[in-house]
Amino acid sequence: MIVSDAVVVVPGGIGTLLELTIAWQLLQVRKLDDVPLILVGEMWADLLAWARAAMLRADAPLADAADFAIPHCVRTLDETVALIRACRAARAAAERRSEIPATSRVLLKLALTRTQDPKAIQVYFDTY
Repeated sequence: MIVSDAVVVVPGGIGTLLELTIAWQLLQVRKLDDVPLILVGEMWADLLAWARAAMLRADAPLADAADFAIPHCVRTLDETVALIRACRAARAAAERRSEIPATSRVLLKLALTRTQDPKAIQVYFDTY
């Protein structure tokens, strides 16, 4: 699961429900990051509705409302594929954004070790 693009759960029995809850908990406690939990089929929407009603009661809350934003319910495999692609694209964009500051710091250090001239430093940035 750690290197997966997604956790996709299709209708199933008690074993499937067990695997779903394990994946959900790993996402909840951030042992898995940037992995969408996708529930395919109508049965999961009913299960989530029941869980919300039972666990988010005002008199005795057992979960946080944010926990119910983790799973994504879809009806078809086409929707599943589209969601995986969207999540992969968002992850790739975030990775590119996180690389830019690190690259800039390296280039700045390189430039400053060679020159103090701002125009020469700009040449390093433009070149790399």
